Amino acid sequence: MTTIPVTGPAKRRRFAGIAALTGSPSFLFCGMGHICMAGHMQHPPFPAWHFISDGLWATLFVAAGIFGLSSDFRRRLIFGVLCLFLPIMRLGLGSLGGVGFLLELPAWITVVVMSIRGLRSSYGAAGRGQPSTQPSAGGNAATPRASA
Repeated sequence: MTTIPVTGPAKRRRFAGIAALTGSPSFLFCGMGHICMAGHMQHPPFPAWHFISDGLWATLFVAAGIFGLSSDFRRRLIFGVLCLFLPIMRLGLGSLGGVGFLLELPAWITVVVMSIRGLRSSYGAAGRGQPSTQPSAGGNAATPRASA
């Protein structure tokens, strides 16, 4: 069996999908843990791991957005812009006092769905990342048939 080499845009698609999915739990914790009407992290003190968690998901989403824009995702512009939108909206604009969460949640769901779809197409439908070696029902087209 031969494996499909993954280089260039396909490798960047894998990295972007994995980075977005890896940062998602921290993103959700951030949204549920320390956003209120005053904004993002407006009621200190917070433990150090809250800041580490925020730094982790923000870094992963920025990396996913940058790599996603230069990958072979089907709708890479949408993926990249949404990945970059999430940290800007949350950390830069403070989720607009919690109202921004209504925009962030659908954007995050879109990023997760696109990541899963991108990884599925990258690893193949069977999840092996290898081409099928099964002949089609009509036989091998490359092999000439003997005439009767």
